[in-house]
Amino acid sequence: MKINDFRKFGSEASKYSEDKGKRVGEAGEVPVVKIRRETAKSSKRLSDIKGFSFYSLGPIYAATGIGFDIVGNFAGMTGYDGERIILTLEKPVIAGIGVWGVTLEGLPTHMMTDLKFFMKTQTAAIKDTQKYWRFENVDLSCPDPLGVDRNDVMSPQDVANITVFLPSGNTARYQLTDNTFPAQLVEVAPRSYIQVEGKAALAAEA
Repeated sequence: MKINDFRKFGSEASKYSEDKGKRVGEAGEVPVVKIRRETAKSSKRLSDIKGFSFYSLGPIYAATGIGFDIVGNFAGMTGYDGERIILTLEKPVIAGIGVWGVTLEGLPTHMMTDLKFFMKTQTAAIKDTQKYWRFENVDLSCPDPLGVDRNDVMSPQDVANITVFLPSGNTARYQLTDNTFPAQLVEVAPRSYIQVEGKAALAAEA
């Protein structure tokens, strides 16, 4: 098991703008995701932001170098044109991944099943690096990040549940350390079926 320092990857991938909510859908429409920004100054707890569930794509951006707005693509492919929260923290939820450790996003709770399904169906075959990726997700239960930023976590029960999307590739896959806060991203052996799948996908790209 290997812990890497991914901080150098964060800066380029984080340069999404409000305009990246605009995507042409299959029917030709242009869904516009409405960006709403939150911090510990605007909300005391994640649970105060009613109707939303929170997630992190940070490990994917940090470990793979993917630099486009994944949820922007999700909106374009599904036609979602509702609100999307970008939550900027002062203290990281995931250590060692630069800006992505202090960035959470939120979608209406009813959209999370669709987002998880979307991520499970996506692949990335990168010819230059001979890397192939699929994406998994885990549930992270941790001290409420807004309470941590405000230094007013009340008790061990003052927790939040966050979906964390993780890259699983042909040369490595990534997990979160257990029972630590902030969590650490660790590298473990790849899944054998993804190695086989990746070999075929990269051969097709040649």
